Amino acid sequence: MSPVPDACTLDEALAFRKRLHAVGKEAFAEETIGQGLITAKKLCTAFGIMPPCFLEGAPDRAYHPLLVMGISREFSRRVKLPEYNTIEDAVELLKKSKNIIVLTGAGVRFSDEAIGE
Repeated sequence: MSPVPDACTLDEALAFRKRLHAVGKEAFAEETIGQGLITAKKLCTAFGIMPPCFLEGAPDRAYHPLLVMGISREFSRRVKLPEYNTIEDAVELLKKSKNIIVLTGAGVRFSDEAIGE
């Protein structure tokens, strides 16, 4: 897949994502799209949405539903806690926790060794 012309750079995307989390969805939309700072088409790329070819040449408002989806998806993500970076950090967190819930996907297997038996 070739790069999208006029896509956000990685630095721009990171800055937009950070700003979204700092001010919330409504304020972010007003600061960016509302103020004409960036097009919805380009802003989609900051949230990992590559504009589909069939929208090429469409008015910018045609990209708004895609942008809403990307912003909502990004905003619902939990921000990584910087103090937890290693397996050892996770082990220590588990040791001092009282209530633990584990969610896994298909194909996860544990050996007796891995769970301490």
